Amino acid sequence: MAYDRFLANDKSESTLPAKPYETVLLRIIDGSATTYFHLECAGGPMTIVAADGQDVEPVKENHFLVAVAETYDVLIKVPAAGAFELRATAYGGSGYASVWIGFGERHPASDVPKPNLYHAMGAAA
Repeated sequence: MAYDRFLANDKSESTLPAKPYETVLLRIIDGSATTYFHLECAGGPMTIVAADGQDVEPVKENHFLVAVAETYDVLIKVPAAGAFELRATAYGGSGYASVWIGFGERHPASDVPKPNLYHAMGAAA
């Protein structure tokens, strides 16, 4: 199954105004019907503070996977200068949605390697 677009706040790409060194709290919700998403922020680690509405012991992650209907609350500290991409990439690598946090020169998140979808079926890589 494939989709034409992936959205964050109703857009494929948007900007979240934030000042340097500001800490922003984001609620991440995988509202898809079938797709897991890799979540990564170019500005450094995200601090996960809640999962599915329950407070958790804060943990810093550079990258994590969000399953269908899961929610995460994350804290992101905006770096000194620039706009840093928070990217949600579909598990199969078919597309992504971006939220740019901050202003100025854009710093993209790194690409997530596409999985070998046939590896589990025993085919050669």
